[in-house]
Amino acid sequence: RMQEMSDKLPPLKSYVEYTSKIVNLINPESRKLSSLPQAQLLRIQYHIPHAPSKEAIQTYDTVKENWVPGTLYEYVHPRDERRTEAKAAMARQNPPPMPPPPKAMNQGPPRDQRPLTVDQLLAEPEIPINAPSQSVQDAVAAVFNSLSVDNIPEKVDQLQRHVKPEDYQWLCYYTVSRRASREANFHHQFIAFFSQCRDKKTLFHRLINMTFECLRLMMKAVDEAVHSSSHR
Repeated sequence: RMQEMSDKLPPLKSYVEYTSKIVNLINPESRKLSSLPQAQLLRIQYHIPHAPSKEAIQTYDTVKENWVPGTLYEYVHPRDERRTEAKAAMARQNPPPMPPPPKAMNQGPPRDQRPLTVDQLLAEPEIPINAPSQSVQDAVAAVFNSLSVDNIPEKVDQLQRHVKPEDYQWLCYYTVSRRASREANFHHQFIAFFSQCRDKKTLFHRLINMTFECLRLMMKAVDEAVHSSSHR
């Protein structure tokens, strides 16, 4: 069969003969295997002949109109095809410049004009809130900073000594905007804390109202929630 192939394809004759020599080195019973045993590979590796040289392959030169020494690639791909492939390779190496990207649409106002943080959004409530003295604010901050499940009654007493009913509006806004919005893991402590306050009914009513007020302020920058976890 190999001899028949080499007769039909004269330029490939040397490669067909080269393959035939390698096949003849393999035991007949091993020729149908997908891979040879290691022992056979070691046995035949020193007997494999050299690959055909360029002079052994004949390709047809359309310019000289004659058979000349060449390569298997030159035989399979005529000169005209090789020239086309060379042009395509050059085009791939030097692609035309990419056009500039289109301008983004609907970008909205510049970033420096947007409220970037939750603190900026909640810093200016739109409902009237009268802040107490700085000493009261510091006392309330100290209560929340040291609040834990084990000292809730003590901290409730400490808060009620400093905060008066006229300060409840500010206290609830402070709790929602500065504590609950940042400390999601302590919501249960805040609920237990206000549940033990003297005016818990009034305080919870105002806490709920302040929660909706803060949500309304946050909705002004709802697009920021796509990029900011604190907004979400």
